[in-house]
Amino acid sequence: MIEITIIRHGETTWNVEGKVQGQADPPLTQNGIKQAFQLAEKFRDSLKEYSIIYSSERQRALKVAEILKNGSSLSIKIDSRLSSRSLGKFSGMTLDEVERDFPILYKKWRSGDATFIPPNGDSTADLIRNTQKFLASIKALHNDGEKIIVITHRENLGILHYLITGKKMDDPLRNIKNCTPYVYQY
Repeated sequence: MIEITIIRHGETTWNVEGKVQGQADPPLTQNGIKQAFQLAEKFRDSLKEYSIIYSSERQRALKVAEILKNGSSLSIKIDSRLSSRSLGKFSGMTLDEVERDFPILYKKWRSGDATFIPPNGDSTADLIRNTQKFLASIKALHNDGEKIIVITHRENLGILHYLITGKKMDDPLRNIKNCTPYVYQY
């Protein structure tokens, strides 16, 4: 078994405004940077137990990975399969606006329906396939007993949770906290 610690990036300016991000890449807030430093402090004594940090290419995730690394010899590997998908017309809208303007699509999105595709965006099925490929590469590259860290996004974390446990996360669009570690055996 590989221990995978999955962490959502720190708070961004759009998180504060309640906006959907997708491939948009708003910066971390001062609070988001503080969250990343608090996370690094939690891992300060145990970071040497990990083999690598995998990160989304988005600045909001990569900045957290860099702060977490904190001068250690741990490598950061950027993997585009961990990046948010395009949420098309939803990007920049609040969840309430998406629910109001696209009620059927919003319900599909919240339920994790693999047929969901936001207008001008990428499908849930594609996101799931990319995430499956990421997990397959983890299995091929790492040995039993290894510990790795993954810095990604809310929706990606919900799908990783499902693929590893076989259970859907309760309302992953609202309940996954910034810079909170979720630990899995895979």
